[in-house]
Amino acid sequence: MIAVLLFIAMLFAPLAEAAELTATVDRAALALGETVNYTVTFDGAATGVPTPVMPEMSHFEIESGPYMETKFEIVNRRRSSRASYTYVLRANRPGSCTIGSSYIDYKGKRYATDPIAMKIASATDARAGGRSTEMDDVFIRVITDKHEAYPGEQIVLTYKIFFAVQITSPEIIHPRATGFWTEEFEMPRQMSLRDEVVNGRSYKSGVFWKVAVFPTTSGDLTIQPMKIKTKVESRQDRRSFTSDPFFRLSRSMQTREIASPPVTLKIKPLPEQTQPETFGGAVGRFTIRANLDKTECDTHDAVTLTVLLRGVGNIKTLPEPIIQFPQDFEYYEPKSEENIVRNRANIEGTKKFEYVLIPRVSGPQVIPAIQYSYFDPETGDYVTASTQAMLLQVKHPKAANAGEVPLPFGRKRGVESIASDIAFAKTHPGVFYTTSVQPQATVSFWIYTVGPWLALAGLAVVRRRSSRFETGRMSIRRAVALAMKELNAAQKSATENRAEDANRMTVHAIRVCLGAALNQDPGSLTSESINALWQERKLDEAFKERILTLLDECDRSRFTAGLLEAADASRLVSEGREIVSLFESISGGGSA
Repeated sequence: MIAVLLFIAMLFAPLAEAAELTATVDRAALALGETVNYTVTFDGAATGVPTPVMPEMSHFEIESGPYMETKFEIVNRRRSSRASYTYVLRANRPGSCTIGSSYIDYKGKRYATDPIAMKIASATDARAGGRSTEMDDVFIRVITDKHEAYPGEQIVLTYKIFFAVQITSPEIIHPRATGFWTEEFEMPRQMSLRDEVVNGRSYKSGVFWKVAVFPTTSGDLTIQPMKIKTKVESRQDRRSFTSDPFFRLSRSMQTREIASPPVTLKIKPLPEQTQPETFGGAVGRFTIRANLDKTECDTHDAVTLTVLLRGVGNIKTLPEPIIQFPQDFEYYEPKSEENIVRNRANIEGTKKFEYVLIPRVSGPQVIPAIQYSYFDPETGDYVTASTQAMLLQVKHPKAANAGEVPLPFGRKRGVESIASDIAFAKTHPGVFYTTSVQPQATVSFWIYTVGPWLALAGLAVVRRRSSRFETGRMSIRRAVALAMKELNAAQKSATENRAEDANRMTVHAIRVCLGAALNQDPGSLTSESINALWQERKLDEAFKERILTLLDECDRSRFTAGLLEAADASRLVSEGREIVSLFESISGGGSA
């Protein structure tokens, strides 16, 4: 009877499988900078399995991991249990290589994996063949409209994802584009998918990011890989009947990082021999148009000149046109406004400059034709666009009253005699008397003699004390203290969403410190005078450039017509605070 029971127990008892350590990768060929999942699986136990000891790798570095997964099942009386450790490896050197053996020590015995041969293609080979990056379940392809360009020329990069298995929860990490100005295209919220066949395999594909880059210098420039962290449906184990879709109640998802190949672009320098004097750095194709808001005006009236640039290129960085205004005109720095259109093919739009002009002399005034030079990368040559000359008729202002005659301008008049007789103010001499008291011996004499001078001196002292904040002729320490007080108020304004007030107070605080350091009136300081005085006093040039950069940024923010954000204002205030704190180290400041 006992023998029968033992036979039945052996018949129905699950069979244990032999222990084994294996290593797999989700692909054996990839491009430089891409990642691969390296999984070490121990068949024979699901718990108590130590973390594998990784081999030394010359062509890979561990990006993340390990991620542990355990599994236990009984199929046809055969028991199986396993523990898996997955590492994300990033390729850092091109060429053929081998991932060596990993091992674990389990219950007094060492288990080791077999080496895995790998092939890593360079970025150039990946672009030429594409097969090294397009053998995976999920990959990214970068499409560029050109591989050679000039500084400032528009290059469009299109990022396209291909996936043959289900993916969820993608997290996009945009690439670094050092040496480029970037403008993103507007993309639909829902990505449009289509079916494509790559290397004989069917994929779903879609464009998920499109960007225009404008190189700022020449040379070989590289755009780093685009990365996507996502959950990818893992390949099922074919040794189990659970790999059949009929028995699969849920999909097994694995976290993976997919990377696009880096993009290297050859940027050629702009030709210097044929560069015109009116060239300011614009690259693309542009037209220019200019007009005055009126053709007739009185002297000292304000006239608005509008210059409109339209075309394809980096609209935001278009430089201001060079205009030769008449000598009798007073004009102010222009207000600029951009309107950028991000269509499917190019970045294009308009940039408008508005100048306020004040004619001081009557007569016909001519604004010469405005020339604007740009480099056309399609023809490889410079082009100069031009406007027509503009005529403005400036007249004397009309008299306010009928009997009032306007004064002639620039013409001298002789002295006219309006009377020939002298009209005496007093016709009787009055009564004179003498006194024995000397005038200088009286108190009233000294009061009337000295009092006005004392009052004048006191007024001068009071005026000097009251105007010390504005004149700039004070000690730097005093100026820094007052400027910090002003910046505290500016920070409060920025917090209360009064960005324009914060911007104005930041500029005032910096100018007060400049006035103290250069012993000048802050209101009279311009960029030219600051450069001259700074060089005369042999002060730190880097500090001066930082000050002028902040003032220029604050000045540009004044023309954003209420679009200055509170966060931008707070950043400007913080930069102003750092600059003000450095003023105390300047030698040669104004006297207290």
